[in-house]
Amino acid sequence: MLKALGDEGTSQEGGELALGLDELARQGAQGMIAAALDEEAEAYLGRHRGERGYALVVRTGRARGRKVTVESGTIELRAPRVHDRREGERFTSKIEERLSERSS
Repeated sequence: MLKALGDEGTSQEGGELALGLDELARQGAQGMIAAALDEEAEAYLGRHRGERGYALVVRTGRARGRKVTVESGTIELRAPRVHDRREGERFTSKIEERLSERSS
């Protein structure tokens, strides 16, 4: 059960968690952006698979969390890290670039 609260944030009611609308919006934004970042990294990996049986581009976990301000408030994101072993190539997230422009 979700119950809309004012600026109180979260509380317990009847054993179920009740979220404020702002917190619900922040969590939704955080989940959607994280999924989009993961999809962007996976698409990059898919485009640059090694043809000789080994990967030149690999995923190496997640970056440290950083705060990003969106319409519903401030959220913390941990973007996927990608290591590109090809010379002169580097993965840069278009989504992260747009978010950092907005947060500046």
